[in-house]
Amino acid sequence: MAGRSARTTSEVAEAVGVTLPGVSYQIGVLRDGGLVDSRRDGKYVLHAATPLGLRLLGGGAPDLADAPLPRGPFSACS
Repeated sequence: MAGRSARTTSEVAEAVGVTLPGVSYQIGVLRDGGLVDSRRDGKYVLHAATPLGLRLLGGGAPDLADAPLPRGPFSACS
């Protein structure tokens, strides 16, 4: 999803070789973690990496490169 516009759930499933239910679950986890945004477009749901998701993948915008990571409930784990 990085470096490309939003993809449908089916496109993601095909790209990574995972079943639709598996991809739906994993996208939900990524969305809950703030790494993916999802939006409905007619009968499709489109998914795209957030700025934080891109940053963690190494493809973030230069103006975000020095921004601190947000603190969350799991920040004590890192």
